Amino acid sequence: MLRVVFVLIGLGGLLSWLGYQEYKVSQGTSKDPVPVAMAKLEFGVDPPNNHVEIGEHLALYDALIYEYEERFSDPTGDDPGTKVNVTYYPIVSGSHPLAKKLEDLAKRHPDSITDADLESLAKEKFKVIVRTGRFNKVGELPKGGVVHEEKVKGLIVNQISSLGWEERNLIKESFPNLDFKDVIILQENRKPSGPATSFGMMGGGGVMILVGLGLCFVSRSF
Repeated sequence: MLRVVFVLIGLGGLLSWLGYQEYKVSQGTSKDPVPVAMAKLEFGVDPPNNHVEIGEHLALYDALIYEYEERFSDPTGDDPGTKVNVTYYPIVSGSHPLAKKLEDLAKRHPDSITDADLESLAKEKFKVIVRTGRFNKVGELPKGGVVHEEKVKGLIVNQISSLGWEERNLIKESFPNLDFKDVIILQENRKPSGPATSFGMMGGGGVMILVGLGLCFVSRSF
């Protein structure tokens, strides 16, 4: 009986917490994503709400990082068949200094690129990092480079989600001057939940907790 009680209370608490998180990130958002220019975000303009569609931008796949399911046969996550849980990559506008520098370096012979050139890149900052589940396996990940993309849409999740220390360390290796407090985390293709869904999750979780506590009280009575 106690095991059932603990499971009910645990699941109820988790469901309530998830419902609150959904309410928190979806509050005040629009049903459809609001278009916003990448350059405006870099200039410091606040997003209209958490549900946005960022227009033309450059995806910096050279700075991509990913979380994978570690396997005994592939402890480093290099096998093309290894499952990828989530991927992060920065995006910038075409007018961003980092884009200009990368464009210039792409025109040069690799042997001509110096340590000073790479250090100059590392000093740059970016405003938006995309969190995506678009790539399911290591073999599907982009092979680096800078790619021009028309748009990306989703939900800004800074209020409920932050980068883990491993992700932060990996990004810091490429961009040591980056201040994560100023970075927008955009979860690609995530949509806001309606109030009914959020409150339903919180209410359902509360009911499960009450049932668990009730069972606990009944079991102690006997």
